Amino acid sequence: MHRANAGRGAAKVPQLWLYADNDRLYKEDLIREYHDALAAAGGNARFELLHGVPGDGHLQRLSPERWRAIADQFLASLDRE
Repeated sequence: MHRANAGRGAAKVPQLWLYADNDRLYKEDLIREYHDALAAAGGNARFELLHGVPGDGHLQRLSPERWRAIADQFLASLDRE
């Protein structure tokens, strides 16, 4: 059911998907499947795989040094109006 709805409501707003390879709750294949479904539905998302997140990768928000440069680059790439 989740996979069937992954692309539902795909917005044109650019998204940044940060995924840690040691996430204990979600396997990489599942997240990539969601990303592919979103893209197939017309969504615009950049997928970034993070390595070396300490402990449980699901808590990557606690390790901004692992993703800050990626997020800064993504935000800088957005059009300013």
